[in-house]
Amino acid sequence: MKRLILFLMVIGLLSACTAKPTETLQGAASEGADSESVFLPVLEGESQEAMESNSGETEPITTESVEVEPMVVTRVLTSDPNSLDPHGAISAGQNVVLPFLLDTLVYRDENNKYHPYLAESWQVLEGGRVYQFVLKSGVKFHDGSDLNADAVRFNFQRIKDASGISPLAGSFAIIESMEVVDELTLRITLTAPSATFLGTISTPYAGIVSPTAVEVWGEEFGQHLVGSGAYQLDDWETGLFISLVKNENYQWAPQPIKNQGAPYIDEMNFKIIPDATMQYNAFLSGEVDILFINDPEQVKTFQQVPEAVVEPITLNSLIYIGFNCTQAPFDQVTMRKVIAHAIDKELLVELALGGVGSAAHTLIVPTLAGYDESLETLDPTYDPALSQSILREEGYQQENNGTWTKNGQPLALELLISTRSPNEALATVVQAQLKEIGIPVTINALDSGAARTAATSGDYQFSIWRYDWNDPDILNMYLSTEMIGRTNRQFYSNPDLDQILAEGETQLDEAAREQLYVQAQQILMQDLPWIPLYVPLDFVVMRNTIQDYQIGSMGRIVLNDAVVKK
Repeated sequence: MKRLILFLMVIGLLSACTAKPTETLQGAASEGADSESVFLPVLEGESQEAMESNSGETEPITTESVEVEPMVVTRVLTSDPNSLDPHGAISAGQNVVLPFLLDTLVYRDENNKYHPYLAESWQVLEGGRVYQFVLKSGVKFHDGSDLNADAVRFNFQRIKDASGISPLAGSFAIIESMEVVDELTLRITLTAPSATFLGTISTPYAGIVSPTAVEVWGEEFGQHLVGSGAYQLDDWETGLFISLVKNENYQWAPQPIKNQGAPYIDEMNFKIIPDATMQYNAFLSGEVDILFINDPEQVKTFQQVPEAVVEPITLNSLIYIGFNCTQAPFDQVTMRKVIAHAIDKELLVELALGGVGSAAHTLIVPTLAGYDESLETLDPTYDPALSQSILREEGYQQENNGTWTKNGQPLALELLISTRSPNEALATVVQAQLKEIGIPVTINALDSGAARTAATSGDYQFSIWRYDWNDPDILNMYLSTEMIGRTNRQFYSNPDLDQILAEGETQLDEAAREQLYVQAQQILMQDLPWIPLYVPLDFVVMRNTIQDYQIGSMGRIVLNDAVVKK
């Protein structure tokens, strides 16, 4: 009966904060919106046959200049990045834009295999402690300067020296020394063998930027990024759009890409549209061509749009509740347990997501090494009566209205979320489930940038968050002591965990490494800095006129081979 009451209550709350999909998404396509038609290029020198005149004489064949409309693709960004500097603090949308502007030493494909990129080849020496990279010759940055071994050393040193703000600063701390052997050869010595080094330098945050441009722009470099990628920055109107144009000199695409030269698509634009309904209408009007979705109603709606191709993507993602472990009441693990036992994950997935997704009971998802189904027994079971029992043991008294007080202070919480869908629906269900045990929750919904700032500064109690990563080392990035104030937004610290995660970074035996991450999860599922909620199903929507695109590792859209056909 309680589940039925909760179901009806949540449905009412969701109805109050979201309109029905048919009303919201289909109700108001933008009238008069500019729609760009794009075509395949006409071959240079192609001739047109002359028309016969009334006199029957044939005009001589002439070659006329035919203006070719450029191929343009526009993708939605939910939030505007604060900066495009890959070596600075993570900013919303960076991981989407940067791969078009930057190249990395190695390329990781959708099967997690590594291929030459800026590095033509590499050797792993001295038992995994030394990596020697030979770079491709003739590579130029967008400003015309040379991309050589000195430039790569400058970049990697810049990440190491980034005052801890780079998400890769911890991973790059393992670099002991770098030696420029010759113009195109860089020898990197690590303090110990690393199981994550190639994966680390394949991410956009290890993209190689122009040292010259860094010097010229200084603190403003993030607004004037210069890389060597297939596209270069053309214009950026904060809060509105980012415009890229193809790099005509590009000749060094990674091996899995057929077109090694400049991309066929002339312009790649990113339009800032925070609202899901506006994104949908922009797609219908032809204003945008690509967008990421994970809201079940959006998926169903776009699957009915003839010009939309809905592609599933794998991001190795987990949606979880994260606690600020230094702020009351969640500085006590017992209070984290109260929340954990109050959340019915299966019901949450059903109510907030329409069943699209699967309840999670481990901290590493099934698509990552280190997943172990047996760990599910450590996940706190749904038991609201136990939550209330723990509250009493902690000295809380239940008032006549069902709420709780301790030393005259009421127990009331604030839940931080970003406004990105489906967070509001998730938060509404969590709010309702905690209300069932007498804990009122206020939802603090901020845009992605503001939510990240609040979480990183510790200005919150608990939050709904998400990770997407290609290695179990995500636990090190998000929960190790050295990452507090950066990507460890839980301000959680456990020396035993730190030691295990450090071993995981250097363990080259795959089976032994996986076991280390099982041990790490055992510690975390006792300490509960996170409550795993569910594994999402993610999709990218592509306009059906875009052909020959690829979906790479971590859902990256690769457009080097792509064309746009009318």
